Parts: sequence; C-alpha cells; structure tokens
Amino acid sequence: MEIPQLLDSLTTEEFRQKLAGLSRETRGHTDHDVEDMAIRFASILPLVFGHDLDRLTLWNRIGSALTTSAAKTVDGDIGFFVQSVLTHIQAETGQAVSMPDMMDILGKTAAWSLEDRQAWIRHFQTHLIPTLIFARAQWNEHKEHTK
Repeated sequence: MEIPQLLDSLTTEEFRQKLAGLSRETRGHTDHDVEDMAIRFASILPLVFGHDLDRLTLWNRIGSALTTSAAKTVDGDIGFFVQSVLTHIQAETGQAVSMPDMMDILGKTAAWSLEDRQAWIRHFQTHLIPTLIFARAQWNEHKEHTK
C-alpha cells in the first residue's frame, strides 16, 4: 500500500492568497506583464468605441466598461470579459474582430494561467485610473502617428 504524501502546510495568509489567486509562486507573469497588457487593451478600445456614443464620454465609458465587466467576470473568463467590455462601449463587431491587436491580446491572455487571467481582470478594478491614464497617453501617441 502506497502512503500518500503529506501536503505542505500553509499559514492562514498563504491560504487566503492562494484562494484569491494572489500567490506569486503560481503566477507565470509578473505584475508588470499584467499591467502592460491591461494598458494595451484599454488603449485600443477607442478604435472600436461605438459611433452612436458621445466621444466626450469616451474615457468615462471605457472606465465603466472595464470595472463593470471585471465585476461580472467569473474564473478569469477572458472571452466573457472582453465581450462584456465591447458590448458596454457598443463596439462594432466587424471592426473589433478585424483588429490584429485585439486578436493578439485575446490569444496571449487566453494562454495565461488561471491566476494570471484573474489578476489581469482584477487589475482593472484595483488600478483603473492609472491604467486609463497610461492607456490614454498611448492612444494619443497612436493618434499622432496616424495623422
């Protein structure tokens, strides 16, 4: 009869962090990777922002889309999160599906571990304003280069 190995004992804090997906040892991507991908995603949203919406509300609406979508997303479901964001900003389907950056972001984040996907989605709740500040700067830089 084979004796099962004992599990490593965890402190209460280690258990809480593992449960919340905050344990560093299970994450393959750094906080910097998560932040960069969050900024990149937010910075391309103006490209698909609904034509029927008021452009003066662009960043407020994108912020609202990111926070409400993150709150609704369960288990790091990247597809649901992105769909929810795009629906909230009334993105045109054809425009969204033809964006190489959108495909790249979806492909990369979908391949991440569950903990990394959860951290990415949670980042929009915990760091929304800094993310939008940097995303807006990237968006403005993009506009300048495409003039």
